[in-house]
Amino acid sequence: MKRFIFSIMLIFVVFLSVGCAKDEVNPQMQEEDKNLASLVEEREMTLEKKDDKINFQEEKITEADQPEKEEQEEPAESNNDAPSEPKDTNEAEPPVGDSVDKKDDTTEDSDNNEKEEPEKPTEPKQTVTITIVAPDVKGTILSATKVEWKPGDTVLDVTTRITKQKNIQIDVTGSNSLAYVQGIANIYEMDHGPFSGWEVSVDGKSLDRSAGVYPVNEGQQITWSYTTNYTEE
Repeated sequence: MKRFIFSIMLIFVVFLSVGCAKDEVNPQMQEEDKNLASLVEEREMTLEKKDDKINFQEEKITEADQPEKEEQEEPAESNNDAPSEPKDTNEAEPPVGDSVDKKDDTTEDSDNNEKEEPEKPTEPKQTVTITIVAPDVKGTILSATKVEWKPGDTVLDVTTRITKQKNIQIDVTGSNSLAYVQGIANIYEMDHGPFSGWEVSVDGKSLDRSAGVYPVNEGQQITWSYTTNYTEE
């Protein structure tokens, strides 16, 4: 019996202790639920505020864009309202052929200007006149002919130059002061007597030295003459 009563008392104590524990736990859970609910409400309030701000900014952007669009549309409408001027389709265009011809002419002129070089002034040539005759044998072998000369030329130099140009035979022995003309045009000394041969004069005067060293000057008259007897000269 005592054990039974003790058991009942023990169960009652346990029941009381469990009830007290529940009473202690429930207030804590209720407070946590309240705190969680308040946090959720605050979060929702924050999100609603953010949404309101975003909507307000979007409204401002749309309001700012509308005047620009209206300004852009107004000039377009004014341009459409302005009467378009008819284009003159009959404007004269330069013919293609004429422009091509002008280009060709300018090209040809430029080419001609490049090709045409300024003419250099020609220096007057220095010449002497040479005559070769054999009166008693053959007559005139070379009529008076101008021959170009250069500084340092001698009577023999210009004579051999002109006879070579005219294909006239000449036979000379020695050189310089010992130069001697034996024959011209195949007419030699002593062919027509012991005193026959070739004589030379400059401006009508016989030379006092060999034709190989006698200098020439501008405009001189040089004459070679075959004589059959030089003692009679």
